[in-house]
This record gives sequence, structure tokens and C-alpha cells, in this order.
Amino acid sequence: MVNKKPIYYLVILNLILLGIFLLTKVNFILTPLVSLKDAMLIPMILAIFLYYILRPINRFLKDHNVPNALATIITIVSIIVLIVMMSIFTGSVVANEGASLIESLNQTLENLANKYSYLFPQLNDILKFNDMLSRLSSFITTSFLDISMGAFSVVGSVGNFFAQLILIPIIMFYILKDEYKIYNSLCNFLPSKSKTFIIKILKDIDTVLKQYISAQVMVAFILGSLMFIGYLILGMPNAFVLSFFSFITSFIPFLGAVLGVFPALILALGMGFPMVIKVVLLAIIVQQLEGNVITPNITGNQLNMYPLTTIIVITASVYFGGFFAAFVAVPIYNIFKVLIINIWNFTKQTKTKKILDNKNSI
Repeated sequence: MVNKKPIYYLVILNLILLGIFLLTKVNFILTPLVSLKDAMLIPMILAIFLYYILRPINRFLKDHNVPNALATIITIVSIIVLIVMMSIFTGSVVANEGASLIESLNQTLENLANKYSYLFPQLNDILKFNDMLSRLSSFITTSFLDISMGAFSVVGSVGNFFAQLILIPIIMFYILKDEYKIYNSLCNFLPSKSKTFIIKILKDIDTVLKQYISAQVMVAFILGSLMFIGYLILGMPNAFVLSFFSFITSFIPFLGAVLGVFPALILALGMGFPMVIKVVLLAIIVQQLEGNVITPNITGNQLNMYPLTTIIVITASVYFGGFFAAFVAVPIYNIFKVLIINIWNFTKQTKTKKILDNKNSI
């Protein structure tokens, strides 16, 4: 008897590919969908990120008999007030130190170029220190500007930035307020045969996102604080903005701590070789604390990602989606991992059940 399943799957795959191909030919349908995606994607991602941070506070208030809507309003207003206060007190410091840091980095690279081209003229003819360090200086400057302005350019790519900014607390309000209602509505919508299977997938995804987001926020805050204390002890200029940069990059697993110390290393080169050694030692100490003490105690390695897998996922995400994609690459990878594992286990269980049913019928 011919096995028709491969033919069936190939037909389904071809129909899906044909549908995607035809969709690319109807611009009057595709263009509005792309515009909608650009307008909603970033606010949705940020709203979900903040939802997992604020959910414990919101549920704590609800558990203490605070009305649902009031608990949600208190939670959202609290985080908005906190963000505004942090912006007021630290915004000018970051801006001033950031401008000073970029100027110092450019000056350091220029001095290094002149120094090495003078000391090693023959090597300079081959490596062209001036050109190489000039390109590095340009890269650092544009990288800082890209990181600081990236959110504005991505969010403001379609429509008005402020209109999309308002979307974030609105989306977050309804997710926090109606989380159980959304869950129950979705469960009622699911087909009865696969309801248990899909609910398990949703719960696993919820667990992955909760563990990842809450853990990364805590890890980033601790690493940023440790780097700030370390830079102050070493006497590094612009310690606050350097540690703030480390805080931002710490949201990128595994590679974040390495990327975060890169500007400090460039700056240390202009302060002498001993300072470079001190910065390297500080980075190694913080990296070891992060890998062996901080992260295991906060997350318990629940995501269980191999370091090489993390590097490949983040590198591919930066190549295809830019700097912002590096922040969401790991949770997206783990969501797909949850889907594949659950589908694989469900398929195995279904096959095993069929075999047992056939044996029992005989």
C-alpha cells in the first residue's frame, strides 16, 4: 500500500508557498498589512515586555482586594511616574556624559592613530592605522547614535511617534486588566480535540517569557550597578554613561557583558596600558560573577540554552534585523523551541496511542 502522507504534506506546503507568492503580487492588500505591522509591532513588544515586569505588582494588588481596574491603573501610573522621574534626574547626565564620552573616544582613537603610525611607519604602510582607527571612530560614533535613536526611528517609521508611544500604556492596560478574560475567551475559542495541547503550549510560552524577562531585568540592573561601582573605583571618566551602556547591552544574553565593556576599553587605551589591564580584569570579574553566581541564582538556567546556540541566534538576528532584534532574538527562539518540542511530543504520543489501540483491538 502506497503511503500518501508525504504527498499530502507536499501538497499542503506547495499551497502555502503559492499563497505567499500570490500575496506578494497584490500590493493593495500587502502594503496596508506591512504598515499595520510597522505601526503595531514595536508597541506590542514593549507592552508585553512591561506586562511581564508589572504583572507581579498588579496581581499583588488584586490579591489584596484592590478592584481590578484600579489595581491596573495604579500599576501603570506607578511605572510611568518612575520612568519620568528617572528621565528627569538621569536624562541630562546621560546626554552630557554621552557627548563627552564620544568626544573622548574620538580623541583617543586619533591619538592612537598618530602614535602607532609614528612608532611603526612600515607597519603603518601595510595596516594603515589612520584609516583603520578613523573607520573605528566613525563606527563607534554612529553606533552610539543608532542605539540612542534606534527606538525613535523604529517606532516612528510609520505614523506619529507620540501616537505610537501612547499605544504602549493602552495595550498594557487592557492586557493587565483583562488577562484572565483574554485567556478564558481564547480557551473557549479552541477546538475541543486540541484544547489541552494548545493550552499547554501557551502556558509553556508564558513561563519562558516570564522567566526570561524578569531574569534579564534583574541581571542587567545588577551588572550595570557592578560596572558603575567598578568604574568609580578605577577612576574611569564618564562612569555613569559607561555603566548605563553596559546595563542596556546586558539585555543581550551571553554577549551583552562583552559588548558593554568595549567603549571603556577604547577609552582606557588613551589612559595607558595599566588602565586597560584594570578594565579587562573588571570585565572578567563581572563576567564570572554573572555566569557563575548572578544568572544561576536568578534563573537557575531554566531556559537551558547552549552558549554557541545563543551566539548564533544573536548574530543572525543582528544581521537580519539590526540591533533591536538582538534583544528579542532569544525569547523568540525559545518560543519556537517550545512549539517544536510540544508538537514533537504530541506527535509521538499520538502515534503511541494508535499503536496501543491497534494492539488492543486485535
